[in-house]
Amino acid sequence: GRVVWVWNPNATKKNFIRYWWEEENNDQNVLNEMFSQGIQGLTGEETDNTSWDALFNYFNEVHGYGEVGYQPGENIAIKVNLNNCYGGYNTIDNNRDASPYVVKALLNQLVDVVGVNQEDIYVYDASRKMQNWFYDRVYNDFPDIHYVDSDGGASGREKVISSSEKIYFADNVVVRTLPTVVTEAKYLINMPIMKRHPIDWGVTLSGKNFFGTWIEDVSAVHNYHRSGFTNGN
Repeated sequence: GRVVWVWNPNATKKNFIRYWWEEENNDQNVLNEMFSQGIQGLTGEETDNTSWDALFNYFNEVHGYGEVGYQPGENIAIKVNLNNCYGGYNTIDNNRDASPYVVKALLNQLVDVVGVNQEDIYVYDASRKMQNWFYDRVYNDFPDIHYVDSDGGASGREKVISSSEKIYFADNVVVRTLPTVVTEAKYLINMPIMKRHPIDWGVTLSGKNFFGTWIEDVSAVHNYHRSGFTNGN
């Protein structure tokens, strides 16, 4: 039930050069330090290592696995928000999608602090292509991680595979299928983007980020998003 907020204006340039996701516009060292501050603030621990150990121990105890930390070989799935990645893999624009540098700040922690093997980490968005501008900048530092998207149509990208697990909405009309990248993971990390939502009103938050987890098209599910603006619903 804790929320931690970390802010540092030095994380990015005030005035971007070309595209926001260019390396010269983002300071990876500052972002890494911000992530460290956040994880320690969340857990109340004094080091990154003890912070992650506290998180994994808490999760496993709550879910009936015992008071144990991360174990080698356990899969971790990371849902990133690539909702604006329309077009082909080579498409480039200034639309707001997952920052490769924020994602790398998390991966640095998982690999270098927790000791997770890259082969056991899956970065995914089941509803969009993982375009090259994002993939290349993460892959350069983490070449052995699994990068999973809707098509699997470019180098290093894997196509999502349907599992037998379904999500049933309240009216039992809209049903969506979970991919194996989720169902076979021991841990699922949600990395939303706190941004304005272009459909109707409001902002995109963590629950909306999971729209990109399902195998099927997400458009029909937007009716549930809209219904949240009805008083008393």
